[in-house]
Amino acid sequence: MKKWIILYFLFIVVIASAEDFNDTIFIQFHQALDSLIHIKYQVTPATFKFKNKTYAGYEIVFETKWSLLDKDTDPMSMFRPLKRNYWYASGWRADIRFCADGPGSTFYLIRNGEFFCTIRWEFVSYIDDNGEYVTGDELSGRIQCGTEIIEK
Repeated sequence: MKKWIILYFLFIVVIASAEDFNDTIFIQFHQALDSLIHIKYQVTPATFKFKNKTYAGYEIVFETKWSLLDKDTDPMSMFRPLKRNYWYASGWRADIRFCADGPGSTFYLIRNGEFFCTIRWEFVSYIDDNGEYVTGDELSGRIQCGTEIIEK
């Protein structure tokens, strides 16, 4: 209960500080991530740059372990707006110009009207000198969402 109260107050602080940011956008990400067991879940108001544009909104830093998640859970794809899923139905669309999957990381960008989010996940995954596939237990994510700041 104490954890839920702290998250609620954090939610209020972030929403209050992001004046132009639609609170329903934050709620969508918050509910999805809050359903996962995690080691770290930090939400802060943020400005960030992407492709020479500045955005204002928030940043989520999320850390967990694969061993803490259900076997069928894939946090890395949970925000991908695919036809017939929640994100697509809510108006989110992937910007396929900015997607990358590789050993040890995934990155994609999604948009919903004026809202813009970058989603990055990192984990240990490589093939060692003996040709064996090696994975680690740690999984970290960074989500940055905001609206473009138009400089005058």
